[in-house]
Amino acid sequence: SSGHFLLTELLMESLCSSGHGRVVNVSSVMYRSADSIDENVVNNPNFYSRFHTYNRSKLANVMHVRALTALWRESGENRVTANACHPGAVQTNILQYTPISREPWRTLLKPIFAFFFKTDEDGAQTPLYLALSKHLEGISGEYFSNCAQASISSLAKDDKQCKYLYEYSKKAVIQHIE
Repeated sequence: SSGHFLLTELLMESLCSSGHGRVVNVSSVMYRSADSIDENVVNNPNFYSRFHTYNRSKLANVMHVRALTALWRESGENRVTANACHPGAVQTNILQYTPISREPWRTLLKPIFAFFFKTDEDGAQTPLYLALSKHLEGISGEYFSNCAQASISSLAKDDKQCKYLYEYSKKAVIQHIE
């Protein structure tokens, strides 16, 4: 997530000067399972698992768009928007290093995955909708799934925590911005 954050920061001036820039953070419905963004938890090896880390990073994607929106609105910038989305369960290699990626599981599960998982093209629809739809002009700081606005978890709605995470992230990448 720090790479996404840094890219957005590096593009900030261009986004604002463009007139109608849009930031789209691809998150996941799994962000709802994130337990915390508290640095004492996140940086503690006793609380590490790849699933917690993934969920926390996806929560950070949602919190980032909320913090950006607050920052822009406070400065009077109303034309630039930032939204997050869940592309759906897409057939990717995300599970390639897990036990189910090995035989015989891979062969057994392949037809099930093909039935329940989206293709790359289908998974791209919500991010494309957020980037291109005229219906979303001015809508910012929201979360979308299946090309529709979806509810945001209470943890992601915590404006104080969103601002804290934004400032913490900015400090982490500051040497690349200046």
